[in-house]
Amino acid sequence: IKEMLDACADITEALRSALVTVEGSSNTFGDAQLSVDVIADEIMWDACKGSKVIAYGASEEEPEVKPCNVADGEFTVCWDPLDGSSIVDNNWAVGTMIGIWPST
Repeated sequence: IKEMLDACADITEALRSALVTVEGSSNTFGDAQLSVDVIADEIMWDACKGSKVIAYGASEEEPEVKPCNVADGEFTVCWDPLDGSSIVDNNWAVGTMIGIWPST
């Protein structure tokens, strides 16, 4: 899904200028959320909600499946917006993991 690939490119750009700070919150798995986690997750949600082919989405940061474009969407998409974010301030490799399934 092209929107998800574009979102990954947007996350890359955001990481170049974002400061890595602790948000003071944690996700449902108990992991401390960093500013870059929140930024990356917002980028992914914006891409899903703007897509005509994504019906539902969920993320590591917000694991409840939420509607995006139920009327026309064909896929359910789940993601970890920034896997390895705890080491991003050391300039180590991080990535975005995406799973895509038919919604039917």
